[in-house]
Amino acid sequence: MKSLNSEKLMYLRDILGLLELIYFFMFDLAEFGKVIVVGLDIHGKDGKLIPVAVNEGDTVLLPEYGGTEVKLDNKEVVFCCGVVWWCWSFTKMLSSGLDLEYWLVNHPTIRNFSWTPGKTLGSSPHFLFFTILSYLFSTFILPQRIISPSISPQFLKTISALHNISLLLLSFIMALGCLLSTLYQAPHLHWIICFPPHTKPTGPLFFWAYIFYLSKILEFVDTLLIILSNSIQRLTFLHVYHHSTVVIMCYIWLQTSQTLFPAVLFTNASVHVLMYAYYLSCALGVRPRWKKIVTNVQILQFYSSFVVLGVMLYYHFTGSGCSGVWGWTFNVVFYASLLVLFVDFHKKSYGASSSKNKLGVKPSKPLFCSNHTQN
Repeated sequence: MKSLNSEKLMYLRDILGLLELIYFFMFDLAEFGKVIVVGLDIHGKDGKLIPVAVNEGDTVLLPEYGGTEVKLDNKEVVFCCGVVWWCWSFTKMLSSGLDLEYWLVNHPTIRNFSWTPGKTLGSSPHFLFFTILSYLFSTFILPQRIISPSISPQFLKTISALHNISLLLLSFIMALGCLLSTLYQAPHLHWIICFPPHTKPTGPLFFWAYIFYLSKILEFVDTLLIILSNSIQRLTFLHVYHHSTVVIMCYIWLQTSQTLFPAVLFTNASVHVLMYAYYLSCALGVRPRWKKIVTNVQILQFYSSFVVLGVMLYYHFTGSGCSGVWGWTFNVVFYASLLVLFVDFHKKSYGASSSKNKLGVKPSKPLFCSNHTQN
């Protein structure tokens, strides 16, 4: 097995560092300090000099655990030894010269991606049909088979936490990859709103649409964890409808080279970063106070989709047309139905007469930190 080279490790470290900062800011857990002195550079096993990751005067995120707190001249000081990981320099991260354009846009795997029906994994209608059929079959059959699961609640919480952090990271990377691909590839604003007719499903943007498509299949695990936690009351119509139908929407994106999918992908993935950060916190025992915000943001993305759709239709009927525009007939019906269901869900969850309903943003997960699993 080939080991990761230093560039890949630095890239991974910086992405994780940024996600860590976002998490700590969200939950108001961040504590910062100013570097007053640094140690000497060290030599690695290969003999090369490894410079210290921070400089005097840098503002750093202090570790929640680790480091040694002491008082010097009545001032609190934290000693951080070894490789700097938690004592992360935000200034260094921004100025480290990461080639995000290469890793998220121009990497050969991303740049040369092509959606080829019948050849690309998951591109056949049969795959789509049997994937959704298997999901629905499992959803309705498993609850009848699993009456009292032998899996311990603590183990389910651990699995739930791993699942949430995986989708949080993936959602963040998809949103960033889609944004950068759009910025680097869009020749003008009109192109972002309306793909030219007969656009081929190739290149970075369609690569991230493909990853998004596969991620929706990964989200089926949401349902599995609900079943394993024996919380069948949380297996609502909205949950099953959303999880099974959104896969079809993503398939249509790729199959028809659908206009405007980058905007939907970016907004939805961004919302999922916020959403899975909340669920991850529940699994870790933290109770964020902004659960209603996630619901509102999800509803807002549906309203904004209809606004942008109106602009796209104007370009389509007043110009030479937009690629895959008729695929939007499915999207409109799907979005409208989700909007109605989510608004109704919002009223039942947060309305004055629904104090007994403590369900959360997305029916796949409740917005409270339960005693067993939050998924």
